Amino acid sequence: MKRLMGWRREVLWGICLLLWIGGYNATAQEKGSARTFSPVLTGAPILSITPDARSASMGEVGLTTTADAHSIFHNISKLAYIDKEWGLSFVYTPWLSEVSRDISLSTLSAYYAWGNTGSVNHAMSASVRYFHIGEAMAFQRETLLPMTIVPYELALDLGYSIALNKHWALGASLRYLRSDYNYSVGEVKGAVNNVLADLSATFQTDISLTEDLKGTLRVAMALNNVGNKMSYDGGRSYLFAPAVMRIGVGGDLDVAPQHRVGLHLEANKLLAPTFNSNDRKARKGYDQMSMWSAMGGSFNDATGGVAEEFKEVAWLVGAEYTYDNRLFVRSGFHYQHPSKGTNSGFTFGLGLIYEWAKVDLSYMLATQANSPLNNTLRLGVGINF
Repeated sequence: MKRLMGWRREVLWGICLLLWIGGYNATAQEKGSARTFSPVLTGAPILSITPDARSASMGEVGLTTTADAHSIFHNISKLAYIDKEWGLSFVYTPWLSEVSRDISLSTLSAYYAWGNTGSVNHAMSASVRYFHIGEAMAFQRETLLPMTIVPYELALDLGYSIALNKHWALGASLRYLRSDYNYSVGEVKGAVNNVLADLSATFQTDISLTEDLKGTLRVAMALNNVGNKMSYDGGRSYLFAPAVMRIGVGGDLDVAPQHRVGLHLEANKLLAPTFNSNDRKARKGYDQMSMWSAMGGSFNDATGGVAEEFKEVAWLVGAEYTYDNRLFVRSGFHYQHPSKGTNSGFTFGLGLIYEWAKVDLSYMLATQANSPLNNTLRLGVGINF
């Protein structure tokens, strides 16, 4: 990702904006009239990228799907219901391939479950995410001497989930984050260390539509990436963590022997303040805002009022067809209002399980013109026992 940059704090905001929403222009045209582009900007772009191929192929839903090694990223509580003892998965994602060839996200996740079906079940899980942002050529304003930086982000997760009974499960995880932009100007280091937390709950119950149509219904809620704000310029300015509230409903239905269909719907809302002002006083108030004030105020701080607050909600729908618990065909749609980002599009994917091995592949077809997220591919391989 070759870029020429001067050292100023706006540069770091620009990097996060580029990575998080895909480098979309600051304005766009819709039906012949100007539309303001005002995304909710957050730090740590690694935490805003769906890391697994299965979820990515179903519109990025993940709250109410059956549990797997990637549950730690979406809804760790459901992992207590998994029917395997342990599993391991690795996913590779070339990111923003329409913009650059050297940005990628690599993810390794694992779990171990124990307990008795029908009573209290437990699960532990862990993951490592590494976001390689590519090389950048930078110039220090004071000396104009060029330097090559290799920014990266790293996230380490550790979580626990418990099924209290066959209907209710709870889960929590802690996450260590390091965002390192590999530069130093005086005493200012372009690196952030932070600790974040996830909390989630799942309710599930058996359903029977007819004598032959039976399945499982799930309702879930999760708070992800709850953590303190972060500064990349020695405390002169701040970005908030990409805390998000997720609510979902979905389930799986056995439509015939060896044939199952899953349908899932989610709504996601970033719990970070909307900030679209160049006013110094407003900028200072934003930087001094506490994490809790930012999360609470994120429901009523949009300049466009309630109408704009609804625009900040992303809607996700996904479907999965399963044959004999071996072949999986998936599709979905992810909608984000055009004024809030470029992550809208149709998603498709396939999965295959043979013995203990599993392979997943996903593809995204963006619906917004010139979206750098178009043609995003993910490949995942894993094992389960």
